[in-house]
Amino acid sequence: MSAIERESINILDKKLQARGIYQVAQDHGWEIDGSGWSYPTYTPDGKLYVAKDGRQVRRWKNQDSSSEPKCRWAETGYSDRPTYYMLPGTLSAIETACGLVYLASGEPDVLAYHAAGIGNVLSWFGEQSKPKNLADDLRSFGVTVVECYPDLDKAGNGWARFIVTQLDGSGIEVRVYKLPPELGDKGDINKLWRLCEFNADRFSERLIALPRLDIQPDPKPAPKPTIQPLPDSSTPPPDLWRAIEQAVGASKYGRDGWSEKNLRCPYEKHEHDDKKPAFGLNNKTWSGKCFKCGESRGWKATAEALGMQVADYLKPKPVLKLATPAPEPSKPLAERRADRYKLHTIDEMAARPLGTYLTNEIPAASLGMLVGQSGAGKSFVARDYALQVGNCVYVIGEGAGGMADRFIAARNHYKIDDSKIRVIDSAVPLLNGDEVQAFIQAVQPLAPKLIIFDTLARCMLGGDENSARDAGLLIEACDGIKRATGATVLLVHHTGKSNTSERGSSAFKAACDFVIELTNEDGLITLSCGKSKDSRPFEPRCLRMIEAPARDGRTSIVLVPDASVKHSASDPLSQQQKQMLEALALETFINTGAKASNLKEVVNVANSTLYRVLSNLIRRDYVRQATKGDPYTITGAGLKAIGRGIDL
Repeated sequence: MSAIERESINILDKKLQARGIYQVAQDHGWEIDGSGWSYPTYTPDGKLYVAKDGRQVRRWKNQDSSSEPKCRWAETGYSDRPTYYMLPGTLSAIETACGLVYLASGEPDVLAYHAAGIGNVLSWFGEQSKPKNLADDLRSFGVTVVECYPDLDKAGNGWARFIVTQLDGSGIEVRVYKLPPELGDKGDINKLWRLCEFNADRFSERLIALPRLDIQPDPKPAPKPTIQPLPDSSTPPPDLWRAIEQAVGASKYGRDGWSEKNLRCPYEKHEHDDKKPAFGLNNKTWSGKCFKCGESRGWKATAEALGMQVADYLKPKPVLKLATPAPEPSKPLAERRADRYKLHTIDEMAARPLGTYLTNEIPAASLGMLVGQSGAGKSFVARDYALQVGNCVYVIGEGAGGMADRFIAARNHYKIDDSKIRVIDSAVPLLNGDEVQAFIQAVQPLAPKLIIFDTLARCMLGGDENSARDAGLLIEACDGIKRATGATVLLVHHTGKSNTSERGSSAFKAACDFVIELTNEDGLITLSCGKSKDSRPFEPRCLRMIEAPARDGRTSIVLVPDASVKHSASDPLSQQQKQMLEALALETFINTGAKASNLKEVVNVANSTLYRVLSNLIRRDYVRQATKGDPYTITGAGLKAIGRGIDL
């Protein structure tokens, strides 16, 4: 190998390294080939694509995107070629992501996604390989949602519009996002990957934060018109010929073009009687003939003999006649969305019946959360809500093995009927529209009053709890279930690391009508109102966890009220609560707040106790917490509770 060839190879390798896709390209067979790279293609199930003639189908890409050809098939004369560039594992990644696929604008962008740890991505091979049946292809891959990030140029806009147009009305949701302008002209996913310094977390965060574009599909073309030819001297107008047929009674024609030959002769001068008529029409010569007298006339003379005004049929008529009416132009997306919403007056809203409650803590036809730390007893409380309501669907996303014993123990202990409770022993992927519709169809006949998803995390397969966008999609799915069934939807959810609030995006709590907060201290469960949208908060109540027999010698946990412990908003402060408030009232913290680590040093308590006390004080509005964890700040009510002024 010459020095020039080695230098050329180094330059091409460096180009891939500069894009942050060198290793992924190496792993998937990219090889230097002249002034560019050649690489293998794959079938949807991850096998190398081999043409019918036995050759492996490879693609070639020019290292200089401004030179022609930019790309081509590595060899000519392939008997067949793939439409999409998708790496092995793409279909399983789409399934794991609940039907979400990223459409990339080229093979290097596919490699960039994979370098960032995103495997549910594919592209097609340029304009020559533009898919003719994109919607059908994506459905065959299990796709329900498409996300794309068009290049920042005219071609990118056309590419995105093609996707939106092809998938319009297909049932596949399309989300198009705008890449940041800092990428410059012709900015693309590869440049964003480079901007994020090839950091996968930073890349994902930038994608989530990008604004959404509202791209309209191209209007559908009107159907081609059929042209009705004007009548000429050799061909009668169709309506005139039909009138002749009706006048003489012709209805059937043979292969020779003749109709029945037993019709009455319409000609005025004939030398025979009509006791046995022998007239017929010919639809090949457009003429009539009497086989008795032998007289034959063309269509015009035959019509005149029947007394028809031929000139009336020859008057000009519209030349164009549409086979089907042209469809109405597609409404803009904003108008289509507006059609979904009905406007109500205040009086109409007031005429609706007042809300009712399924239990003292759960409103009917609402959306709520039961929040508590892992292992605190959330599922036992959710089980008891199911038993109290009766007509309930319980979705067990985790711990299905022991759920039967839990219900049997509670049924035996409480002496309660559980015959209307139905259990689904696997998670329902709420980010998958098809799965949500299938779930609705399964539960609608039961007309449940309560639907429990235990847990939110297990039913958010493929989503990110911290993403406001994914949280919004899950909330929309829950609202859809609520609207379709009329049931209350209860999400069982974990607290975050501090155990003072729910894990993930604040959008979850913001969208809920009610939130029930659960704490557990040495087997004593306390249920408190974390949010009550349309009514006064319920008073906290305490439950003890005790063991009860289930079946076959096994036991489980049941919950019983603990009357010895009572909570109310006016409860006196415990010693630890008072110490915490006094620490927050110190001059060091009163204006800026204190971190949990600072409070732990001042109050000298264990982590579990620290967060439990803070959680209680936050619920009583004595302490305010920053949006994202620390710091904790004492409120005016907190200062008043320890006998201090409220001048902050």
